[in-house]
Amino acid sequence: MKKIFYAALLALASFSFNACDDPKDGITITLGNDDIFKYKSSFRLTNAKDGAALPDGISVAITGQDAASIYSLDGKKNFTVTNGVVQFGVDPHVEVTDARPLKFNFIVTGASILDMNFPVMLTKQNQFQERVLYILDLNNPAPGVSVENFTFTGDLTAGVANKNISISSKPENNTNLVTSVTFPNGTQFKNASNQVISGSELKATIVNIDPRSVAGLRVFPGGSLSSDQIKNSSDQIVAGTFNPATVTDIELTIGGQRVAFFDGQQPVVKQDIDPTYVSSQTGRTSQIGDVISVYSYTVASGMFDYERVGTVVSSNTGAGVALQYPITHLSTYTGSELEGACTSTTLALQGSWMKDGVTYPLRLKIQNVGGANIYETVLSVSNKNNENLVALQSIPSSNVRVIVEHASTGQVLANTPIVVNCGGGNIDVTLSAPTEQPVVSLQLYVRCPNQAQPVEILPTFILYYRPAGSGEFKLLGEVEDGFISTTSLSTTVAYDFRGVWGSKSKTVNNKTVKAIDINQATVGTDKDKGEILGQYAPENNLKMLQEACNEL
Repeated sequence: MKKIFYAALLALASFSFNACDDPKDGITITLGNDDIFKYKSSFRLTNAKDGAALPDGISVAITGQDAASIYSLDGKKNFTVTNGVVQFGVDPHVEVTDARPLKFNFIVTGASILDMNFPVMLTKQNQFQERVLYILDLNNPAPGVSVENFTFTGDLTAGVANKNISISSKPENNTNLVTSVTFPNGTQFKNASNQVISGSELKATIVNIDPRSVAGLRVFPGGSLSSDQIKNSSDQIVAGTFNPATVTDIELTIGGQRVAFFDGQQPVVKQDIDPTYVSSQTGRTSQIGDVISVYSYTVASGMFDYERVGTVVSSNTGAGVALQYPITHLSTYTGSELEGACTSTTLALQGSWMKDGVTYPLRLKIQNVGGANIYETVLSVSNKNNENLVALQSIPSSNVRVIVEHASTGQVLANTPIVVNCGGGNIDVTLSAPTEQPVVSLQLYVRCPNQAQPVEILPTFILYYRPAGSGEFKLLGEVEDGFISTTSLSTTVAYDFRGVWGSKSKTVNNKTVKAIDINQATVGTDKDKGEILGQYAPENNLKMLQEACNEL
């Protein structure tokens, strides 16, 4: 297995071409036989502010119930972000069944981002999935999010407030909503060990998220309005879907130590409510005197905890209403109604127009009755081996809407309401035929020097593409055993291709493809037979190819 990985890493590194003469040269730019992993996933980290780059210093980790079964594609436990992409596979010794899907948590942290914990469920039906995970840059927040920082000196005596201290977000960045927090005189600030933190300088950050905005939905705790890790008012862990009225993250430090708990006088949170928010229980907008449940969220565990009910009062700005309640610890807080959800639902995407052997990248969205995205993923779908079955986690046990788009063109193939029946059979979703390009097939072989035939280690990796020089890379599909057929590519357009295998990535720019005929290339040293070593640094590429072949 290790030798296979060595060969994969080497051949991956051996491509360094740009705008080669032969349109087939470098079409497929990654090599790695990761077929030992039957179940694979690719997560693409994206700035919640459209078009903005991800900040530096992002780290990822995998925790939770089945974390021990998850590996990077090079068979290790270190997970790295490569061009915004993280890939992993399931231990081939672990069997995924209908009764036993794999569950774990994908945690993303960084000094300049809002830390996120994305719950993941891998099912028997979905052997490959891609998810777009949105990240909030605190220094360049997306519209609908307000971030404010504060420093107080002289307002604490031995870790206790000696006067009333207030922090507040601002009505800015496309949101008029404000959240304020007041720490009364006498509030004790404690660390995670429940000890008072001695210090005189208090630093605070408040992140106020408008849950009715696009970005607000993207960075809702857990990356989804649904969760199966919700502790309700009866102290039971249940699945549910939130209808959030407010979302705010609050962080404090004293002398570099994180504040975790409060004692003495309790701080009071006051979160403005969007005037268009409609209660799913009353069917109307919020009025003074109403109550809304308050949940806290812990990134480390991915758990929502019921705290109390808050009371609707006059807003911070005097126009509209707000939710007010005391707190005993720091967290992300959401004032939200909770609706029931099914822990597992399977959709069957039906499309008689699907061509045999062709991979279709489809974007699946699940929306609640208010039109908010509960779940979104991109799937590599074909009409073989039940690859049209999609298992979903924590979907509302009521009317929801399913939207399926062609991930490359954005063409809507389905937009239909469905009724989720917990414990029922598959729910059929019929897809209309998209406008398709001719079938294009891509194939790569590798031939070791002094060997007559290509080696039987063919690449399996994730391939992305975009029109040459413009826009973000989109999923083309999973290249299996060095081969992929697609109808997403035009034969009259030049493309940039990016292949990602584990922590390795290669990009080939300005390429065109041919229809029907297989666009293939062999990595090797026989130029008379059209074999390639790359336009740039071919000597170095040859050396790495020889070293890898010696390991086989």
